[in-house]
Amino acid sequence: MKIGIDLQVLSQQRTGIGNYAFNLSEALKKLQAPHEFIFLDGPKSSLPFWSRHISYAREIKKAKLDLFHGLANTIPLGLKRDNREKGMKAVITIHDLAIYKHPRWFPKGQWLSTKLVVPRSIKKADKIIVPSEATKADLQELFKVADSKIAVIPHGVEERFFGNPNDKAQMSKPYILFVGTIEPRKNVQRLIEAYEGLPESIRSDYELKIVGGRGWGDEIKALNGGNGVQWVDYVPYEELPALYEHASLFVYPSLYEGFGLPVLEAMAAGTPAIVSTTIVGNFKIPMTNDQPFETVDPYSVEAITEAMARVLTDEKLRGGMGEKGITLAKHFTWGETARKTVAAYESIRDEA
Repeated sequence: MKIGIDLQVLSQQRTGIGNYAFNLSEALKKLQAPHEFIFLDGPKSSLPFWSRHISYAREIKKAKLDLFHGLANTIPLGLKRDNREKGMKAVITIHDLAIYKHPRWFPKGQWLSTKLVVPRSIKKADKIIVPSEATKADLQELFKVADSKIAVIPHGVEERFFGNPNDKAQMSKPYILFVGTIEPRKNVQRLIEAYEGLPESIRSDYELKIVGGRGWGDEIKALNGGNGVQWVDYVPYEELPALYEHASLFVYPSLYEGFGLPVLEAMAAGTPAIVSTTIVGNFKIPMTNDQPFETVDPYSVEAITEAMARVLTDEKLRGGMGEKGITLAKHFTWGETARKTVAAYESIRDEA
């Protein structure tokens, strides 16, 4: 098959979806699958909304594809089912549906996407890839998508996140780490309050390092409080492994995630992790009953504080969590993600 891969998102700073697009496309190149992959950059982002969609649809049609894969929740509006090239199939990856489940967590003015582009894309797609069972459940609840149309394919962890034995230099001061765009669902406000609730004997030894680009919401104001809290704006993806590796503890109290890749990246580095109970189901694999992370109610500041204090004061616990985390993270590879993605493509072809 001649398969078009949508890489428009790579024209922006790489965050969650951009990292998915980059790593999946690189893994597809290495897979040696019996298919031709065409990597599409799309039109210039400076074009008006409608012109950009129409122009991109024309580019896709000219490529004479057997299958188009939209990696960022959408299929171009101009690529309608009744005027696509004969026999061409379409796949989309839906990363999460948080904006439909919790619209208050998002800025207003996104109605074109939520009311038009995404619903039409879901309807037009021959197959929808989601990163977790949680997103699959949301997709079926909100859009009544048939089970046979959905493929659950988790994300992977790059090898470079598994630590570098030649890079063990210590940072100036031990720190607790959070990585993610600063926005309401990431729960940064409660994390800061939980850190401030730690005993002085612990807080004086550890900074709280918040790493993430500026999104929106009151959480941004909370970052100006000082008192041991350090906000580091967007960090290039290439610099993240060292941040994870040198952290004493990783805390991810997010209220909602389609997947939550930073958790696996931290565990790959051997860093003990505290994870919100709302997202731990995204990382289930066949393993022993010993879970490699501590879980907390993300709505309870006290619970987050207690979990941080417990892990930071128990060296044996931290060591065990680090080892189990590495074991878990090794189950998630981009090569496996690519293999399952190609299998999803082929299942559409075989159904035709």
